[in-house]
Amino acid sequence: MGTRGGESRSVPTGVAVCAVVVGLVAVVVLGGVAVADVAATGQSSAGYQVADEQPDPDNTITRIDLAADGSATWRITFRTRLATDEELEEYERFRASFENDTDRYLDPFEERMTGVVAGANNESDREMTASDFRASTSIQEVPRRWGVVTFRFTWDGFAALEDDRVVVGDVFGSGFYIGEDDVLEVASPEGF
Repeated sequence: MGTRGGESRSVPTGVAVCAVVVGLVAVVVLGGVAVADVAATGQSSAGYQVADEQPDPDNTITRIDLAADGSATWRITFRTRLATDEELEEYERFRASFENDTDRYLDPFEERMTGVVAGANNESDREMTASDFRASTSIQEVPRRWGVVTFRFTWDGFAALEDDRVVVGDVFGSGFYIGEDDVLEVASPEGF
């Protein structure tokens, strides 16, 4: 049994994930940056920043973990290659600023993603909300040295429940984008 908002419903026995393949379909997700935002700002995925001093990411990994009730936990990871000691020192300064005032970085992300979810909600017949926003930063040493900024949030109502399936796809119809060096991962609910 899965629950949502105190309401019980049976867990479907199968899942359908409408996979979106880069290069084949232009409607995808990139770290939460909608095409309208890219057009308005002129920034691509590599230029997406939530604060001026945030390092430009070399790539973005967006992971969507689906739940049986149609909600999804989104984890958007911006990775910046730290090839030199100078780049490492610069990232350490950014990391200290980030950890000292995480809200400065999280608030613009939350505002942007809440707007993306609200836009999808306007195009759908099911209720959608965004909540539980979190952010962190770290340095990954293996296999190469990367500065990593990760944002997480829960998107309630992300997937549709149809018969015995959890179906993903309709929220991408409003124009999401993924860059050439970026990754989109969609994980099915446990047991599917």
